[in-house]
Amino acid sequence: MTEEEGKGSFAEDTDTVQYKHETRFDNGQLVDLNEKRKVPENFIMDDEMSFIFLRDCFRSMRRGQVAFIRIDESRHGRIYHQINMNLQRTEEDRERMRTSVGPTIFIRVNLTNIKRNPKCDTQAPLDKKLIFYNQVREIGRELIGQFEEYSNAERLYSRCISIFKNMPKR
Repeated sequence: MTEEEGKGSFAEDTDTVQYKHETRFDNGQLVDLNEKRKVPENFIMDDEMSFIFLRDCFRSMRRGQVAFIRIDESRHGRIYHQINMNLQRTEEDRERMRTSVGPTIFIRVNLTNIKRNPKCDTQAPLDKKLIFYNQVREIGRELIGQFEEYSNAERLYSRCISIFKNMPKR
């Protein structure tokens, strides 16, 4: 469920996504009161050790978008419930938690930034380098036109130019 729409293009497999999040039980109670909700975290999209459900959600999100991710018990295995249950001091607190908290978890995600990182080998053939150039051009247009991030676009263009500078002369 989307709370606030984002702008720009969707996250891709080579990107690094920066996001802020807060995890809540289905009754609205925070799962972890010590959770750092104000600090952005990095999520590398092509990392195989990352959560698959987050990767799937980030692929359908844009920069600036705020959305709620609903996670059923089959995906989280009640791990949040067990940790929170151990924090309850008395038996009546544990019983109150058992009765008031359902099996579903909601994560409110604020996608703050998508770092584009297209890759191209310096020894790649010319056709692959031209595909890389077109990707960089599209990303540069988006960075300048929608987000006014001139320095990031310049850095990306200079990386692209260096790949073409190192081409062997024929």
